[in-house]
Amino acid sequence: MLVRDPKKRSTAHQVLCHPWVQVDGEAPDRPLDSAVITRLKQFFAMNKLKKIAIRVSIIYYCCSSANTKLLKILQKLAIFI
Repeated sequence: MLVRDPKKRSTAHQVLCHPWVQVDGEAPDRPLDSAVITRLKQFFAMNKLKKIAIRVSIIYYCCSSANTKLLKILQKLAIFI
């Protein structure tokens, strides 16, 4: 289930059929607990903060005139960070 390569990753249907996900032969159909949702939001916010910190570090490092070309390349790639 946790495979980085999308070609090797299980499909949604395969995951829903996996014994870890199923309860009594069926995938549970119930909403997530609010504590789980809160923790997921905190996790994703932390990842955003980490990404922003990396961007700021890269931009700070690249601010010298010798690194202007690299800065432009990184700014183009910033949508992928």
